[in-house]
Amino acid sequence: MLAATHAVRGLFRAESEKSRALAAAGGEVVIGDLANETALAALVRGADVVFHCAAKIMGFSPAEFEAVNVAGTRALLRAAKAAGCRRVVHVSSIAV
Repeated sequence: MLAATHAVRGLFRAESEKSRALAAAGGEVVIGDLANETALAALVRGADVVFHCAAKIMGFSPAEFEAVNVAGTRALLRAAKAAGCRRVVHVSSIAV
């Protein structure tokens, strides 16, 4: 819905139905993950606002939860700050 009125860029771990839908709506797709500094830099380049909606919510490995939910968030925030992004909106859920 944002792509209808704004320039939108989304991070996807791989091409998927959702990434193709964003591209079809006029959005830009960046392939990578929250551990990929190059992908994060490309994701936030020129952005005024970053919506952070990614989280690991399933599994049993505390290290994986830490890597995605803590270290990944920190990495995204560092990239946003370095790019001069004015605002980060962090979205969470009860599942986290």
